[in-house]
Amino acid sequence: MIGPQPLIFGHAAQFITVNDYRFHPSVNGWLERGLVRPWGGMIGELEVGDQFTPFPFLRPRYIGVNGLHPLANS
Repeated sequence: MIGPQPLIFGHAAQFITVNDYRFHPSVNGWLERGLVRPWGGMIGELEVGDQFTPFPFLRPRYIGVNGLHPLANS
């Protein structure tokens, strides 16, 4: 534990995005229920020599508040 929250490790997708308008209502429902939240972390490629190249941020990214497994149960 770090602070009051336990650490949660996901072994599947790190985040989700909405690429299709039909998926948007599901994500909005999860947001309202507190199952996901927006995530603004940086994703990119780390190359030899510690050169980091960030990937473009094209769509909002969402992470599961307690991992993504609860989404399958909702």
